[in-house]
Amino acid sequence: MIKSLDQFLSEVLRISRFGVVGVIATFVHLLTFSLLMEYTNVGALAATIIAFLIAFSVTFFGNFYWTFERTNPELRHIVRMVTVAGCGLVLNMLIAVIVVDYLSLPYLVAAIGMLATPVITYFGMKVILFDG
Repeated sequence: MIKSLDQFLSEVLRISRFGVVGVIATFVHLLTFSLLMEYTNVGALAATIIAFLIAFSVTFFGNFYWTFERTNPELRHIVRMVTVAGCGLVLNMLIAVIVVDYLSLPYLVAAIGMLATPVITYFGMKVILFDG
């Protein structure tokens, strides 16, 4: 019983760290996007891509070293992380298109639906990136 309680608490800590990294990465993304749009001549698409790449690095290193407590990242880890992050991006895009464009529901409904993506991404990272 103690072992399962320890495992449970360890998982709660890991999920909490994942959330903190996600909040920081989101802040970095929004800040980078805003600064690029305000102070440079890059377009919205370029600003989004640059902001995503910078936020992705926060996500990768934060989750690799802190959330999942790993060391010595290799190219395969980066490829797997890009795969998981890309799946999350595609999932969010599908939710947005289906909810807003096809079902004609308010975008806030899509945003609520997108709350599932971090949960799926967490388990994707856990299984594909760190336990696989």
